[in-house]
Amino acid sequence: MSKPASSWSELEKLLQPIINEAMLDEVSTAAKLEEQEHVQEDIYNSGIPIIYKRRGFGVGSRGLGDISQMESTLIENGTVEIVNKAEPQAYWDTPNSLATNIELGYGNKWYSVSRPFQQKTVESLEQNKKHVTALKTGLIKRGLTVI
Repeated sequence: MSKPASSWSELEKLLQPIINEAMLDEVSTAAKLEEQEHVQEDIYNSGIPIIYKRRGFGVGSRGLGDISQMESTLIENGTVEIVNKAEPQAYWDTPNSLATNIELGYGNKWYSVSRPFQQKTVESLEQNKKHVTALKTGLIKRGLTVI
């Protein structure tokens, strides 16, 4: 049995690794799945492209909706950053990532329609709290009681 904490700082030191683990696992997965939904709603449902073929959603498709292209990094205790690493198709000449180009638009090009799927992902999570539920699930999975 582990030693009980005798102060708040000791308790925090005991809990923080467990919280970080849940953030990188369950919370990241919940956020990635929410982003995947917004790729479908905000990008794919906006119309069918004429110039290129979409790569799709499945793991290994290498498209925006492929959660294996979304990289999770613990940037500080309790904070995870998720970056969509899907690359633009070869014929797009742009220094930005595919996610940035879609989120903000491609500058002054005719196809430069901003589709802020990442911002909408954040807004959805703020409303539906799926990341909070995922954190609770992760903490319980790791043996903590969450009330």
